[in-house]
Amino acid sequence: SPPAGPKVVLHQDFDNETIGATPSHWNLTNKTSGSILVEKTDRGKSAKFVDNSAKGSPGAYRNFAEQKGAIAVSFAVKLVNNTGKNTGLEICVDNGTSACANIIFGNGTIQYRNQNGQLITLRCSYVANRWYRIKFIMDIVGNVYNIHIDDHLEVMNTKFTEPCDQVHRIVINETSTSGGALLPIGDIDDIEVRKGIVIPTDFPTIQEGVNEADPGDTVFVKNRTYFENVRITKSLYLVGEDRNATIIDGRFTEPGGQELDVISVSCSNVTIYGFTIKNAKTNGVSVEWLNNTITNNIII
Repeated sequence: SPPAGPKVVLHQDFDNETIGATPSHWNLTNKTSGSILVEKTDRGKSAKFVDNSAKGSPGAYRNFAEQKGAIAVSFAVKLVNNTGKNTGLEICVDNGTSACANIIFGNGTIQYRNQNGQLITLRCSYVANRWYRIKFIMDIVGNVYNIHIDDHLEVMNTKFTEPCDQVHRIVINETSTSGGALLPIGDIDDIEVRKGIVIPTDFPTIQEGVNEADPGDTVFVKNRTYFENVRITKSLYLVGEDRNATIIDGRFTEPGGQELDVISVSCSNVTIYGFTIKNAKTNGVSVEWLNNTITNNIII
């Protein structure tokens, strides 16, 4: 049976909210140190976070329903500056304390904080007043996540900052590494938290999960060997847990009397990574249409 409950846990784009007001369901941990307010932008309306105190960050956050499986969290973000003051903005998805996935728009770099507290650089620069689309694909059971920037996979299977068994909050803050000196100002928009489909937990085969997926969903495939040929006809993320241990084996077979590829994509906006793909009768992966990404796989 399919996973229970709606796939979209949270979606907020601020377009129906009042300019100058605190966005609905958002809170501040320290209201005297800054604000988060709805403003008119080039995207229609967005939420602007302002830190104006070196004594402590305002810490804007919004709760959502507790999640324990695999989820995809996406949002758009931009900073008013890219070096020096008004940078140092950190966005986390966490368990209410400090166990989290995170990304940091710092002084001239885009980084994240790893399990050991070290800052790891994803990009050595970013552009001020330019929107960046961020996506975390999170395996909460494994306490690992993948980071995408503008649909590009930046890092895979990095550990949460601390172990946890659930997440339920998105947080905007000044990064703790700045010492309170940077006073970040930035906008966030188009926030979405969406449940993933986990194979074989939710469905025994990858194809069943793909069939059940809605456009934009993530199908997260756990480590094992899957003897099948997969057809994809809708926009989605197909993500393997570990490209060395998540294997799709075509067995050189001709299902239904036709020579098939191990994976065939006949639509746009599909991302596939994290697999060993082998033993194709024809091709390991065949791709038609536009804007498809096949990366970080082993194809034999």
